[in-house]
Amino acid sequence: MARLLTCVDQQETPSSLRLLPSIIRLRQVFEQHYERGQAGVRWRDGPAVNNDDRMVSPYDEQARSSRKRELVWLGYKVHLTETCDQEGQAPHLIVQVHTVPATVPDGKAVEPILEDLRERKIAPSTMLVDRRPGSPWRAR
Repeated sequence: MARLLTCVDQQETPSSLRLLPSIIRLRQVFEQHYERGQAGVRWRDGPAVNNDDRMVSPYDEQARSSRKRELVWLGYKVHLTETCDQEGQAPHLIVQVHTVPATVPDGKAVEPILEDLRERKIAPSTMLVDRRPGSPWRAR
């Protein structure tokens, strides 16, 4: 990646090449994750930008890095809403899928999910949310 960007930066390289969206994204990912020094290119010790702005892939500029307890991933968070029959008679059906950047806290996804269910007139009378004990959330 460093070698490609060095070639693109050469004076004899057409300037239009530097302006290609894929080159711009590749440069952004490189600058956020690596640094050039006297010993060459090395992985950054700390983030160059905050995690909400830190791109993790030149192929998907909205993908982010996230951690939840011991799980670490690159990409997105997907929240699934399913039906729940207390008697166990009806099948559980997924009725809504909500995708957000990986850095969005889970609690911030609940209101948009509930709003969507209300608009579709399928909002539950009781909504059970899997969350960390003590974290605040209240339906309105």
